[in-house]
Amino acid sequence: MNTTRHTHDRIPWITALIVGISVAIHLCGLDDTFEYRRGHWLGMATCHLSHYSWSHIAWSLGTFALLGTVCELRGRGRFCLCLVCGAATIPVGLSLFQPSLLHYRGISGIDSALFFLLAVEIAVRERFDCPGLSRGAFVLMCAFASKVLFEHFTRSAVFADSSGGAFVPAPLSHLIGAAVGAVSAMRVQLPCRAEASL
Repeated sequence: MNTTRHTHDRIPWITALIVGISVAIHLCGLDDTFEYRRGHWLGMATCHLSHYSWSHIAWSLGTFALLGTVCELRGRGRFCLCLVCGAATIPVGLSLFQPSLLHYRGISGIDSALFFLLAVEIAVRERFDCPGLSRGAFVLMCAFASKVLFEHFTRSAVFADSSGGAFVPAPLSHLIGAAVGAVSAMRVQLPCRAEASL
């Protein structure tokens, strides 16, 4: 039984399930049904599963598959905490602080949350044992900030193809996701420090 449980814990099944559902939605042409748009409250819960194009899926969902796998295997509890909080706060934040946004699709906001969950955790935990790794995580977070600023001022995506007006990037979703990931990471660090002090 312990072996079965250990094997189950080493499989990122939540990440795989989300990736599979998102691809299925796009293959069935149901992205507009699941997207966030004003007045469509169900979309606030499902918008992360819908995408605009295969390029959008490749970058947004591909990044989620990578970060989700790493974060889920490092700790499923904090992964789920970050995932749920990000999925809930991003559409709410967009509706409150960017009401002019007519529609929103994609999991890139949650990508940002998972990236900061991982980066902040590494930056804090490794600052003494492996300071080079800690500094590298900090540099990547600075690069993320530069990316968000670029998308804000140019209104074009850095990675996914947003040419032709296919979609307009929503850097606010990335900022909200980053905040959720950072808070989730720090919440994990506090109990660890408390245990270490005992």
